[in-house]
Amino acid sequence: MTRRSTTITLAPGAVAAFYTDGLIERRGESIDIGLERLRDATSPGAPERVAADIMRHLVGNTITTDDIALVVMGRTPSN
Repeated sequence: MTRRSTTITLAPGAVAAFYTDGLIERRGESIDIGLERLRDATSPGAPERVAADIMRHLVGNTITTDDIALVVMGRTPSN
């Protein structure tokens, strides 16, 4: 497999979330529903708050059967 890299530019104050499929996929449910749930749970803010909101809305107290990884990073607002 060939390794690839991609550079993306985040606007000042923007956040980006990277996640594994276990965060959004549910057995017997369309992935579109999981993606919509993720969109609904995501709003601008500090990365740690964004991550906490996503986990609270998508996982909460549920015991999952799939692994979940979520990384949220943000770019510092420019002055």
